[in-house]
Amino acid sequence: HHGGDELVFLSSADWMNRSFDRRIELLAPVEHPACKKKLLEILEACFQDGVKARALLPDGTYQPVQGTGKRRDFRAQEKLWLATTEKTREAEEQDRAVFEPHRPPKD
Repeated sequence: HHGGDELVFLSSADWMNRSFDRRIELLAPVEHPACKKKLLEILEACFQDGVKARALLPDGTYQPVQGTGKRRDFRAQEKLWLATTEKTREAEEQDRAVFEPHRPPKD
């Protein structure tokens, strides 16, 4: 949170030794407020997942995260997919052509 000033970055999700030894990895800040907000919403949804989420353990293995209460049935992928399809539907509604019949001017 950088002292309350949330810094958001995009980078490779594959932070492995082989990647750093044989590739150039990039890390870029996200500065556009709307983009930062959207990315933080996506992360928050992932942190709330109580169905598909896994926790990385110190030994390198993964363990399912047991959600409780509202989190128990919350699936981040489903929520993000539904939000995306709704935004797509809204955009399609806005782009619809409107039929306006041509009428000759009255004399």
